[in-house]
Amino acid sequence: MTEAVARYGAGSEVLRRMSDGAGLMKSRERMRVEEALDAFARRFPQLFLAVRTTSGQADGQLRQFGFWLLNRARFEDVAGKGNDAGILLVIDARSKSAALTWGYRLDPYLSEEDSFLCLSRAHSYWIDGNFADGILRLVEQLGLILAKRSAQARRDPGRFERRMAPPSAIGQPGRRNREVAE
Repeated sequence: MTEAVARYGAGSEVLRRMSDGAGLMKSRERMRVEEALDAFARRFPQLFLAVRTTSGQADGQLRQFGFWLLNRARFEDVAGKGNDAGILLVIDARSKSAALTWGYRLDPYLSEEDSFLCLSRAHSYWIDGNFADGILRLVEQLGLILAKRSAQARRDPGRFERRMAPPSAIGQPGRRNREVAE
């Protein structure tokens, strides 16, 4: 995170869930995407999904930019949900790339393979310049994955528990190692 702060700044940004900074979509297309984001929020009320388009702001490091943005942004149209329950899609028009980043609360439920699958569903649409339809396909695929993981978590909750160090050991890795070794 230190490298990202050095690259993009220590300040925070105020965004909406749908932020088309690169102007890749017409207003009618943005409305369709916003409707899909609303449907996602109704289906998964504990989560939020946001989309940010940019043109070169990521400076070639799109995944890092998405991570920084998810940690630094305040989404003004997302009430009562921390960014640790957020999923952010960043599309960079200049580099013709996209990245999917999620908050820490979703780590047990999503993987890099899931991210690749979601982005792959959208790729052919984006190649044709049809960004809204690509985003809609990504949202659809992400919903399928999360519904599947939700069902799996109900059957086997232990498999999806977030793995964390005990609170007393956080910030004291040397002490924790000695305690484990003793």
